[in-house]
Amino acid sequence: MDNPEQSKPEDYLRPQPSSKKKYLLIGVIVIGIIVGGIFLVVGLLLSGEPTSPYGPGDPVPAPEQIPSPIPTDSVSEGTLLIKENQTLTFPSGATLELFNDRLYFSNSQDAPREERLTFDRRLEVYIGGYTHTFEDVFCERETRFFGDYWDLVVTQCEMRASITLDEKPSIPSYDGVSLEFSSVPSKSVSRFRTLQEEPWIAVSTPYFQISKNSAGVVVNVVSPREDVVNVYTNYGRTDFQFEAGELDNGQRKEAQVGPLTISIIPLELTCAETYKQADGNCYTTESQGITYTSYNVVNFNVTIQEEDSSLDYPLLIDIEK
Repeated sequence: MDNPEQSKPEDYLRPQPSSKKKYLLIGVIVIGIIVGGIFLVVGLLLSGEPTSPYGPGDPVPAPEQIPSPIPTDSVSEGTLLIKENQTLTFPSGATLELFNDRLYFSNSQDAPREERLTFDRRLEVYIGGYTHTFEDVFCERETRFFGDYWDLVVTQCEMRASITLDEKPSIPSYDGVSLEFSSVPSKSVSRFRTLQEEPWIAVSTPYFQISKNSAGVVVNVVSPREDVVNVYTNYGRTDFQFEAGELDNGQRKEAQVGPLTISIIPLELTCAETYKQADGNCYTTESQGITYTSYNVVNFNVTIQEEDSSLDYPLLIDIEK
């Protein structure tokens, strides 16, 4: 039986590398792997085909198109492009914002959004020595999914715009103006309309549906509820909110804008022809001994007083909703 501790003769004939040569060989192999990896990475970078999170057949989103509007830090005119959730600031400090499908303009970026002017087709405003004009507005829309429903959203708006140095326009006095107007008789009628040109006054009225019963309870039943009347003058927009009871009681409301004090009062609840019975009265129903009368028009009176002032108020020259 062979002794396991004895070596075969050929083992002595095979040359045995020293430990120093072994480490040298391992080092050469490691360096080769590192250099090869470097060449592989450089080759991928130079090939112009970087790795992508999108697999074969997956739609890769197009790069965002950067708008090229007219410069907002200088006096100029041309085509203005504003994208969704974007705000542009002009030399006067005025801002234009596209938010939630609406264009908002303000003389200050600090103004609450609900106080800013909104427009659809045209706006002309004088602020701090500059006249800002936006017209021929065209907005692009796309359909988006919002969890449980699809809806159209405005993605960007393009318009002709000019921001020019200008003298302050001369505005006729509003002092002593008194006008009557009515709310719209249906949802299909434009809410915005001009009442007179000089001095310029316009209104935007809701579509009211008021139900009043014989017990004296008054309710605004239109859905969604609409209860704000907007009065426009050359000094901006003034908002008046009315509860149903205030409309029925003729509650006077007052607000100040620029040098103007504007008062508005509901005169009466009435109805359009489609809401009238054969006797000419507004439509009524009866239930359990209680009579309900339906009104869909409210008549108003607006009066304006103006104080002398040397302040350089922003001026609303024109607006098309």
